[in-house]
Amino acid sequence: MAASGIRFAAVKATEGAYYPNPYALSDLAGAKAAGLSVVAYAFAIPNGNGSSSDPVAQADYLLNHLGTQSSTVPIMLDIEYNPYGANANGLSATAMVSWISAFDAEIQGKTGRQPII
Repeated sequence: MAASGIRFAAVKATEGAYYPNPYALSDLAGAKAAGLSVVAYAFAIPNGNGSSSDPVAQADYLLNHLGTQSSTVPIMLDIEYNPYGANANGLSATAMVSWISAFDAEIQGKTGRQPII
C-alpha cells in the first residue's frame, strides 16, 4: 500500500464496549510494517446498543483491547449518525458533547494524548 502512495491507515479496534476487533492488533502491526502511519479507532456507541453507554467504559474497553499499543498508537473516536437507531443515539446536542468530552478526558488521562475525533 505504501508503495502505491497510501500513507495512513485507520484500524477499527472496538465498537462500543461489546466488540473487540480480533484483527486490530495484527492489522496495526502489518500497516506499520508496510510503512504506513496508523491510528486505532473506537466506533462510539453512546446509547450502548445493549452494552454500556458510559463513555469512560468505552474508552477503557478500547485501551484494554489495545494493551501496550495504547501508549504508542494514536487513538481516534469515530462518532457517527447512529446506524442502529435514533439520530445522535438519542442524545441531545449538549449530552453528546458531554459524552465526547468524557471519552476524550479518559483517553487523555490514561495516555497523555488527546484523541482524534
